[in-house]
Amino acid sequence: MAKLAAFILTAVSIGGAQAKRVEADKRIESLTQDVGAGSAAVGLTPMTGIYTTNKLEYDPLTRYAEGKVIEDAQLLISWLQEAAEKNPDEIALRAPVQDEDGSLVKKEGLKSTLLYAGAKTYKYKKYTWKQYHDRVMDAATAFVSMGLQPMDAVNIRGVNSPEWLITFLGCIAAGGLPVGLYPTDSAETVKFKAKDSGAAFIVLGKGKDLKVYSEFLNEEDFKSVKAVIYWDANPEHPESLDDKVVKELTTQERPVIMWEQFIAQGAASDAAVFRTQVEEGLKEQKPGQASTVVYTSGTTGNPKGVLLSQDSLTWSATQVAKNLLTKTPPNGQTRIVSYLPLNHIAGQMMDIISPLYISSRKKGEYATVFFPAKCFLTKRCFKEQLVDAQPTLFLGVPEVWDGLKIKIEVATKSWIMGKVKSLSPATVLKGVGLGSVMYAISGAGPITKSTLNFFHDMGLNILNMFAQSESSALGTSWRNEDFGQFDLQHKFGSIGRPLGNKLKISNPNDEGKGEIELWGRNVMLGYMNREDKTTEAITADGWLKTGDMGRNDGDNFVFLTGRLKEIMKDKGGEMIAPVAVEEGIKKACNKPGASIVKQAVVVGDGKVYISVLLTLVEDAEDGVPTGKLAGGAKDVDDTVEKVMDAIKSPKWASELSGCIAEYNKVAAKSQERVYRYLILPKDITAEDSPDLMTPTFKIKRTGVNEMYAEEIEKCGGDAALPDREVKACISA
Repeated sequence: MAKLAAFILTAVSIGGAQAKRVEADKRIESLTQDVGAGSAAVGLTPMTGIYTTNKLEYDPLTRYAEGKVIEDAQLLISWLQEAAEKNPDEIALRAPVQDEDGSLVKKEGLKSTLLYAGAKTYKYKKYTWKQYHDRVMDAATAFVSMGLQPMDAVNIRGVNSPEWLITFLGCIAAGGLPVGLYPTDSAETVKFKAKDSGAAFIVLGKGKDLKVYSEFLNEEDFKSVKAVIYWDANPEHPESLDDKVVKELTTQERPVIMWEQFIAQGAASDAAVFRTQVEEGLKEQKPGQASTVVYTSGTTGNPKGVLLSQDSLTWSATQVAKNLLTKTPPNGQTRIVSYLPLNHIAGQMMDIISPLYISSRKKGEYATVFFPAKCFLTKRCFKEQLVDAQPTLFLGVPEVWDGLKIKIEVATKSWIMGKVKSLSPATVLKGVGLGSVMYAISGAGPITKSTLNFFHDMGLNILNMFAQSESSALGTSWRNEDFGQFDLQHKFGSIGRPLGNKLKISNPNDEGKGEIELWGRNVMLGYMNREDKTTEAITADGWLKTGDMGRNDGDNFVFLTGRLKEIMKDKGGEMIAPVAVEEGIKKACNKPGASIVKQAVVVGDGKVYISVLLTLVEDAEDGVPTGKLAGGAKDVDDTVEKVMDAIKSPKWASELSGCIAEYNKVAAKSQERVYRYLILPKDITAEDSPDLMTPTFKIKRTGVNEMYAEEIEKCGGDAALPDREVKACISA
């Protein structure tokens, strides 16, 4: 790396807070330096056990072979090459053109009308599959030219965009290891992940993140970082960068490089030696080598880096395609809206890996990924962009499906729209952008039966999936055909049947409940640098201990019964599954067409009885609750408009006491009945309360207990209740 100062992309002569490229003829004056050793400098070795925590070790594909030779292992870049060959001119990526506010920009003229098949209302920058492939190879070449070695970590942080995907696959093509970061990660977490992964490159999509890294990159622990690369999330209206911050980040050994310069470096004719090196390196890649690090959400302690191999990703995608996505859209185009965090395994599988599989099979069958405008992520144009994309494959976490349900309930509240919903639900689905969905998937958390029933009644079957980062987003799932073969009222609430991998219920009790364990090529290599945690997660014979409790019915449908780490005990030692209680209360309180409760969080571990904290359905702006009631919550008491007033409302007290009492009638056991509740002053959202909710919308129970400790104290629990009447905690 010593002579890369000649690569004057490093010359960050900042003008108007934008890095300017200096003298193109000086770009590669001495790139035939010691970087040329490249990927040959460090070799990978096969792991010897059932797992590895070392990113320089690969799986020789024997641990799940069952005595056979695995011959169908695939490489990700091979899929990309095949997609570019079979569907070179089809659209792979669509990035919306945005105005200065991050809103969508409408097309003008005839091409924005329905006279043109597939015409879109809004403007997009498009990449064909060939262009996508070429940009990935340009990025790989640029990485190698700057000294990327095998399994060098490339930390990626930014909103979903073509640049994110190109960086991810470009890193893999170069022999590196992509490490995605949540856009909402704290500065402390960002630093931890850079150190834990041994970051060699930092690739960012927000100007403010440059400041975050400038605070620690000059420390001794981060001398391994070779460059910081920046892309602008809204290139039509570039973000102003802080000259001082960029200068602090820039050293002779560690340049700050603009995205366009980075790609130009890889595409330059005089970088041919490095392109050849990339191509030769691809021939040496092994399906069992690590291909991504997916950090767990980290509800407690530092997050763990899940090492997943190329084989785990490609095998999992193949299982989903063959067992779940069995039908091709009428015109051969699978449309996907990319909005889940791309550092999460669900986002990577849905937006990166699955499109590669779909587009590499045959000519005329391909996937197009639509990226979100800022207004989509802040829910200002969520419906508009969904309508424009008309996805055929849509993955939503339960929070998203619940939000869509509430939107439809509000929109069809009038008599006439209610009639439209009952007579032509497809019209309503089309109006919110779900009219073309062939596969609707829910994952990353439990979804309520009421939400499943709501969309089923509208003709949209949600396939409830269960998986983990550690299992490459593969585990169990519903299939579309299940809806016509089984009694839904008995099956709803299930996470479906095993999907490709093996599943067993470990050490079941008298009720058949035990820990869910998975076995197959989808299982992680291990937790990077964490042998202690890896040995806790993977058994000696290769079973992945999910930490989730469940049972299996006679039809091989699996039902979650709780999370091992979340199981509570009352003062008498009786086990309590808080998730089951929470879902039961939400079902009882959220009547069809009138959702009033958003979150339910059970508290009272170790107490005589449990209580529940509730948040009400309220409006939010950019993910931040406004305090104004929304949806069915507006109708409980027509004199109340705000959450704080609902807390004092007798009508609200009557409504909540009544619906919780309804739940108590069907509670699994007496210890899981609830007689005390408390309305929290505002909803819990990932944007507004990162200490209380993960970016994948999982409640951080410890955080909730700490923040609302005084309020929870009002619920009591140290002594038995004098009666069995449901009341607000304040009146306990």
